[in-house]
Amino acid sequence: MNRLVKWSVYGAVPLCLSLALQLMYFSGNLVLQRLVCPKLPPLPPDAYREFGLLENLQNVFVLAMVIILLIGAIRSVHRVQRVVFVALTLFSTFIFLEEIDYGTHFYAYAQLEDVAGWFEPARSDRFQALLAQSDFTATPFNLHNRGDLTDVIKGVAGAVMLLLFVVAPFLTGRIKNPWFHYLAPDRFTVITVVVMVVLRLVTHQLGNLDAQWAAMPLPDGGASTREVGAMNNNLSEFRELTTYYLFLVYLAVVVFFRRAPEHTVSGDETPQPS
Repeated sequence: MNRLVKWSVYGAVPLCLSLALQLMYFSGNLVLQRLVCPKLPPLPPDAYREFGLLENLQNVFVLAMVIILLIGAIRSVHRVQRVVFVALTLFSTFIFLEEIDYGTHFYAYAQLEDVAGWFEPARSDRFQALLAQSDFTATPFNLHNRGDLTDVIKGVAGAVMLLLFVVAPFLTGRIKNPWFHYLAPDRFTVITVVVMVVLRLVTHQLGNLDAQWAAMPLPDGGASTREVGAMNNNLSEFRELTTYYLFLVYLAVVVFFRRAPEHTVSGDETPQPS
């Protein structure tokens, strides 16, 4: 990749994608907000986001990772290399199943006799009646949204990303092992990490402003019709989207643009970063 393409892939695309979804979600427009994350009582509130654009884009990225890893396993010529790709494929499949909650939300939605309309205002009598039927104590079937495990997973993921995408790319000049060069991310991955950090601050600031705007009365003294989104207590989903995007790009580069040491020509023992 040339530098312009790298700036686009590692900077412009994740920035624009996340900002576009945030602008939709915090726009104050009910339709745009519900496209990103609907409200669908009597399903439990934690299930709403499973049907929105943001969560399903994450699912697409993870599924794409599974496919790329499978291709990497098929193209592998070294036994250990193939084992690693197969193991990562299984792990990514597990992540995909966790993200879709093993299909339980979709099954529950299909079984409902009555459910709120996708763009139905939360203040409507029908919406409130359906909301009263919701089970607010329901526990998700998946593991990563249970108890303190969520914070543990976020901490581990943050440490892995710091080492892989911030530290490792700048060690290629010191570590001469060809396999390290084959697996080390491009230095431009740091740009995506910076984008994630900046967007995290923007997201939470917008979340605070959104709640304030929704509570403000109209100039005539009437109540605002603006609704706080269903994800305002879980805004890390925006960062999660960029996380999956970065891993997807990294895997695509390794599988499609890198040559394992067995593939290098004589006299060129170090795979060149793309």
